[in-house]
This record gives sequence, structure tokens and C-alpha cells, in this order.
Amino acid sequence: YCYGFVFYDSTPGGAGHVKRLNDDKLLFKAIERALDVVMNCTCGGDAAEASCYGCLRSYGNQRIHDQLKRSLAIAYLLRIVH
Repeated sequence: YCYGFVFYDSTPGGAGHVKRLNDDKLLFKAIERALDVVMNCTCGGDAAEASCYGCLRSYGNQRIHDQLKRSLAIAYLLRIVH
């Protein structure tokens, strides 16, 4: 598989955190942390068919909140990690 990501630094002037993800080890740790967040959230019940501000939602993606499901994020991130 080939995966592509687009990262945005939303801090005014940039904090430089996105640039740090050029390091493969740090990128992998960030992906593992994202997986940990979505796997350990409880929104959407056992089927993980929802999302919340603790796992996937933010003010910036509010127009697609109804489409965000932890189950899809978990499946996607698991494919990358394994």
C-alpha cells in the first residue's frame, strides 16, 4: 500500500511540529498515538459508528461531523500500523 497524508500547522506562524514528522520514527509514533486515541474513545458504542471532540471532531471539520466514524479511522490506521 501507498499512503499519502497532508498535514497542516494551524499555529499562526507555524510551530514547526509538522516539519518534525519528516522523521519516519516520529511519524509512526504520531500514527500510533492517533490509533490509540480512536481505539480508546467510547463514543459510538462498541460499533464505533460515531465520533466526538475527544477523538475525531474539531471546529475545522464540523461540516462533516456526520461522516466521521471511529470505526473507519481505526480500520485505516490499523492497515498502516500493521
